[in-house]
Amino acid sequence: MESADDARALIREHTPLAAKTVTELGRGTDSVAYLVDGDWVARFPLVADARETLRRELALLTGLAPTLPVAIPAVEHVGRRDGELLLAAYRLLPGEPLAASAPDGALAGVAAVLGALHAYPVADAASAGVRMELLKGGYHDAQRALPAIVDGVLSRADRVRLDDAFRRFERDHPSAPVVPLHADLKPAHVLCESGRLSGVIDWGDVSLGDPDFDLAVFAMFFGDAMLARLLEHLPDLDPAGVAEKTRFFTTLRWTQDLAFDLERRDREAAASARRRLSEHLQRAA
Repeated sequence: MESADDARALIREHTPLAAKTVTELGRGTDSVAYLVDGDWVARFPLVADARETLRRELALLTGLAPTLPVAIPAVEHVGRRDGELLLAAYRLLPGEPLAASAPDGALAGVAAVLGALHAYPVADAASAGVRMELLKGGYHDAQRALPAIVDGVLSRADRVRLDDAFRRFERDHPSAPVVPLHADLKPAHVLCESGRLSGVIDWGDVSLGDPDFDLAVFAMFFGDAMLARLLEHLPDLDPAGVAEKTRFFTTLRWTQDLAFDLERRDREAAASARRRLSEHLQRAA
C-alpha cells in the first residue's frame, strides 16, 4: 500500500464507499490506516502477521462489543481477494486521545472497560483466535525465554538485572488469573469526548494474560499519577501490589519490544528499544 491513491482504488473496488477523500492516519511496519471521506477508517494489513491479527480482531470484536460500556471499532466493510484479507473499514469513533488532565469520569470509563474486558469469557476469546503470545501481554511460561532472546545485545549488568527481574517475579507471583487483554492502552487508543470515555480502538495486541498487564501498559504511557487515579475506580485492587507488578510488566513490555525489533532486524528500532530497556532496568534495580 504505497499511497492514498492505491488505497482509494482498493476501497472503491471492495466496498460501497465513495472514497472521494483518502488521508493517511498512521503507518507502521505491519499495517496502514486511512481516513476515508471524513467518516470511515480503512485499515490495510501489509504483511501476513498483520492479516492474521486483523482476522482475529474481526472474529473477536463482534462478540466483545455488546459487553463493553463504550464503543469499539465495528467493521462494516471487508475486502478480500482470493481469500486474502485486504482491508477492513469501520466508522470513525468520536473523541480525542485521553490526556493526563482527563476528568475522573473518563477514568471511571477506563475502569469499566477493563472490568468488562477482563470478565469476557476466555473460551469465547480463544475461539476467536486470542491466545497467550510471546511478544504480547503477559505473563506465562513461554515468556521466560525472552531474556535469552535479547541477551546478545545487552550489557552484562543488564543481563543480570533482567534475569533477576524474571526470577523474582516468578518467585513472588507464581500464579495469576488469565483474562483477555487489550495490551496496548496508550493515549491514542483511548478516546475521550466531553469529559467521558468515548471509545477504545486498535485491538491488534489483544492477547490472554494477567489482568494487571493492562494496568502496567496504562501506567507506562500515562504515568504513575494517572494510574493512581485510575485505581481509585478499581477499589478491589491493592495499589501496592499493582505497583510492584507494574515494574515487572514494564520490564516485560520493553523486552518484548526489543525482541520484536531484533526479529525484524530493524537496527535503529532495536537500538532505541535496548536503551529504553536498559534505562528501566537501572531505575528498577
